[in-house]
Amino acid sequence: MTSHVLLLTDIVDSTKLTEHLGDAAMAALWTRHDRLARDLLVHHDGKEIDRTDGFLLLFPAVAAAVAYGLAYHRAIRPLELVARVGIHVGSVVLLENSAADRARGAKPAEIEGLAKPVAARVMALAQGGQTLLTADARAVLGGTSLRVESHGHWRVKGVAEPMEIFEVGGADAPFAPPPDGEKAYRVVLDGDHWLPVKAVRHNLPHERDVFVGRDADLQVLAGRLDEGASLVTVLGMGGSGKTRLVTRYGWSWLGDWPGGVWFCGLS
Repeated sequence: MTSHVLLLTDIVDSTKLTEHLGDAAMAALWTRHDRLARDLLVHHDGKEIDRTDGFLLLFPAVAAAVAYGLAYHRAIRPLELVARVGIHVGSVVLLENSAADRARGAKPAEIEGLAKPVAARVMALAQGGQTLLTADARAVLGGTSLRVESHGHWRVKGVAEPMEIFEVGGADAPFAPPPDGEKAYRVVLDGDHWLPVKAVRHNLPHERDVFVGRDADLQVLAGRLDEGASLVTVLGMGGSGKTRLVTRYGWSWLGDWPGGVWFCGLS
């Protein structure tokens, strides 16, 4: 088995988009998407292995995979598509299919190994616009001028020990912890045991509807607290969403505060 850099992409809500546009229009959109994605491979020395609602790609270096992922996000934006990207480094077996099998519709090559489902789990964790890295990929990436932040440790189905997950990107990246998924959930170390973040004590009120936008405000708030601020005041007109903003921070960054997160109304 040989170590490779794996990158997986997935278009967010592609099934819903197909229902809205219809099969013919969506097929035309996929054609434009695939052309953009494949043309980028030429500039980043990547290799296509598989394609479903996104791509499974191999790269010679993590830096090349990261550069591709960020360029891919930018390239599909004019198509009004949003994707998630996951990157992992691990050992895989590269299987070359015979000419006879390729003639019957088989892909030129396939890969097998634990690194493949791990990369898929990480990609599935990402929110729209995010590029997530495993700790192995982050370590190999090394120094970079890009912003890189840890989103804590995650229990991933099929992997014995919790994995630390990182986000990489520019100023337009979300940089918010992903929500728990069906096959992965965030954990925090409590003594000698990993505690699911959903078990962290809190009294946060349930959000009444979907929280939209305000990523920049959330990043500023999270940054101030990460820098060690013990008190941050959020100012704004009445009804501008101050309480909603700090409540969203509490839910999203719950894993950063294993001692608990508490809402105290002062009205």
